Amino acid sequence: MSEQLTPAQRAHAENMRAAVHKHCPDLLPQIRELTQLGLIDGWRNVTGVLVEGPPRPRKLVNVAVALENSLALKMTRGKP
Repeated sequence: MSEQLTPAQRAHAENMRAAVHKHCPDLLPQIRELTQLGLIDGWRNVTGVLVEGPPRPRKLVNVAVALENSLALKMTRGKP
């Protein structure tokens, strides 16, 4: 991350990282790649993780949308 995070931003990023690791670890390679390509700044760009369904078959819904929104914002700022 290129800029310092506030304590609240750091806590949010840590919470998003923990949620993805717990509920949808198969997204980790994509998040890592997007970060390496400069398309997202890291975990702070994951704006929410919504887990739906009963405790057995959980489904991660919001991470992909958050990443798409971040990518769209980067593209409008002129970063490919």
